[in-house]
Amino acid sequence: MKITFMICARGGSKGVPWKNKKSPFKENNIYKRIKDKIESSLSNKYKIIVNTDDDEIERLAKNAGLNVFRRINSLGEASSRIIEVNSQYKIDSGDNFDYLINISPVAPFLRSESIKKTIEVINELRPACGGTTTNHHNNSHPTLAMHKDVVTNKVTYLLDEKKRYPRQARKKTFFANGCLFFRAYNMINGDKESNDLSDTFFPIFLDEIESINIDSIYDWEIAKIIASSKEFDIYH
Repeated sequence: MKITFMICARGGSKGVPWKNKKSPFKENNIYKRIKDKIESSLSNKYKIIVNTDDDEIERLAKNAGLNVFRRINSLGEASSRIIEVNSQYKIDSGDNFDYLINISPVAPFLRSESIKKTIEVINELRPACGGTTTNHHNNSHPTLAMHKDVVTNKVTYLLDEKKRYPRQARKKTFFANGCLFFRAYNMINGDKESNDLSDTFFPIFLDEIESINIDSIYDWEIAKIIASSKEFDIYH
């Protein structure tokens, strides 16, 4: 079974301009860190690609020893969807993978164990899609979270620690956090490429620190505090 890891990193972030280019850790190249995590968690070799539209990100990726795929300019916008980025890579790269695993460059505490668990799930169960999620027992999260009103679609940022809610609710029992997402393509049992895969989403649970995904300056500051702590090695 062919598996490709793809780190999607556009260069045009406005909310956090250095997003996808800096690391909260002392080692500044976040792509080298991700590469090391993938390679340390797997016994077999898998393809690792950085998908970007940005020259600086391309330089960082190549310095980390990674191959780069340049997406088309129209997919470098904030409104671009990951499914569109994946589809363009699949069509234009000639990479004949069975599973594509997206890893976020702004999820600094994603553990090698979680990557390994993802591969084990894929090999054993062959799910249509899945990804990292967080089980929130007290509706709190260490990062800045946002709450979306399902009636009005209005998004409100919740800064009060006691009122933070997990984002991107999927079903009612767990929440996708954006750190890692995987999807099957053209499997033996039929083409599972569907835009709506929510009914077949397989969760890979993370704890609340591991699930940090930097979306704002507040997330960045919290990640820097954790990364500089004496205990951060448990999230390596």
